[in-house]
Amino acid sequence: SVLHVVNARGEVLVSKVVAAGSENRFENGAPYQVRIGYASGAKVSLDGVDVPLEGHIQNRTAQLTVGGQ
Repeated sequence: SVLHVVNARGEVLVSKVVAAGSENRFENGAPYQVRIGYASGAKVSLDGVDVPLEGHIQNRTAQLTVGGQ
């Protein structure tokens, strides 16, 4: 999958191909703009709670805002 995460200040925290089963953690920057290419099987969580990707996937890419609500 391709993971791209931008924090509330517009700083790109990660923008790279990530291996299946890998984990990326971010602190103190919510809300995060998250884009996951080839999102099938990807999982997103915030403070230990899963964030559903259903409804955020179009053409195999998930785009959503996480946190800060």
